Amino acid sequence: MSIAKAIVDVHKGTIDVQSSHQNGTKITIHFPLDSQDVSETDRVS
Repeated sequence: MSIAKAIVDVHKGTIDVQSSHQNGTKITIHFPLDSQDVSETDRVS
């Protein structure tokens, strides 16, 4: 999970976690669609 968080942070995304006792855990990762949301120095070529 720490690797996923590092990747999400670089791309200015978010991680949402929802947990329910008998239904398990749902993890959703969102990345911005607009390339302007990520600075030039943070982009990976």
